[in-house]
Amino acid sequence: MDWRNRSGVAPLFLVLVGVLVVIVLVGGVSFFAFRGAKKVVQVPEDVCQCQDLADIENRIKEAAAGAGAFAKMANAQAAADAAAGTTTMYTDALYLQGKNVAQAAVNAAHTSGAGTGSGETGSDCTTEVTAPTECLRAGLQSHENVHSATCDALKAAGKVGRLGDYKFTMSIADYWRNEVAAYSEEMNYLGRQLARLKSDPACKPKTAVKVETYPGSTSKETQQERLAGAVRRVTSYVSGII
Repeated sequence: MDWRNRSGVAPLFLVLVGVLVVIVLVGGVSFFAFRGAKKVVQVPEDVCQCQDLADIENRIKEAAAGAGAFAKMANAQAAADAAAGTTTMYTDALYLQGKNVAQAAVNAAHTSGAGTGSGETGSDCTTEVTAPTECLRAGLQSHENVHSATCDALKAAGKVGRLGDYKFTMSIADYWRNEVAAYSEEMNYLGRQLARLKSDPACKPKTAVKVETYPGSTSKETQQERLAGAVRRVTSYVSGII
């Protein structure tokens, strides 16, 4: 075939190639973004151990700080919308702005040396969490489960959103309230684990046994020998004067 005489075919061929490249790229991005991801999953109640206590207490503080920040922003936005008689919808710019404010609060609540983590819910309702321990991953999964359930419910109602992202069907105030609900669920989960572990005798601090000796002694045995010698001397003295 002489492509030079097919002026309309060549551009069409290039367009088809371009579409194929876009499909491959989008598919590749989706694969790597959600590799190993999953939707709402059951979170076990027995994965946290005694050694997780410090991390749990730290993460509860972080979650409380994050929830507080999002609640404050949601209330302020709702009040502003009510006064203006309008509804401010979710945008990526507003999302990043709110996320940065909440993250600053979370960072400020962090206890140095304690473990923490992060999570994400994608536009396809799948979730991924990253944390150094199974206990923290379980807490973060309970958080992301809230977002994933919201995503599924909105899509089931036909609220798919721009580019398939459920968040674009929400007002920004409602999205921030959803963050409050997610942090609250995480705190509830970790709170149960904290109560369980603190009531477990195996997790209670061990009391050190302190052995005291008298001044000048080098061991308990030495002190006992000196005491026995003193008793003998007193007994001998008393028998001599009777």
